[in-house]
Amino acid sequence: MGSLPNARAFVADLSIEGSEVALVDAVSAEMGEVDVLINNAAHCESPDVYQGLSSAGLERHSARAFPGQVGYGSSKAALEALTRGAALDLGGKE
Repeated sequence: MGSLPNARAFVADLSIEGSEVALVDAVSAEMGEVDVLINNAAHCESPDVYQGLSSAGLERHSARAFPGQVGYGSSKAALEALTRGAALDLGGKE
């Protein structure tokens, strides 16, 4: 991967139950203990303003807020909260 020869990308569909465990197992088997987790997801194919917000729109989007992208920003905020909560629950445990 360019200037990071030891970097690896791992992909998982986290909508499938148990895939998170399989992902961590795969990463640990190839790379060793997980010290850092980067959540990075973004997809925006069409605007969704607040007045037209739907659950389908929320499921489609994941990133920071932009005008006309309510679902995009709110799902990213949820991911950030999940990550912070996981760090608090899991950080420092042996």
